[in-house]
Amino acid sequence: MSAFRDLNLLPIVERRIGSGSTHWAIVQELKAAFPGVRGISIRSLKRFCADQNIHATSRCSDRILDILVACGAGLVSYVEVWFPLLRG
Repeated sequence: MSAFRDLNLLPIVERRIGSGSTHWAIVQELKAAFPGVRGISIRSLKRFCADQNIHATSRCSDRILDILVACGAGLVSYVEVWFPLLRG
């Protein structure tokens, strides 16, 4: 059995992955919390996340992403309008 299942770590892993923590950081935290427990590794955490369908969410909020896309679109429009005029 997996150390993650044996220790019932599903809620902890879901919360930490959802908050944007890396697999490495989660494993280090769990190793400190459960010293001497075998099976806590990055590879086993990734396998556990895949089995439980746990995926990281974007670290960028939808609002910020919308702003960045709008700025990028504005910059492209600016270049499309002004660049041909500058080239002569």
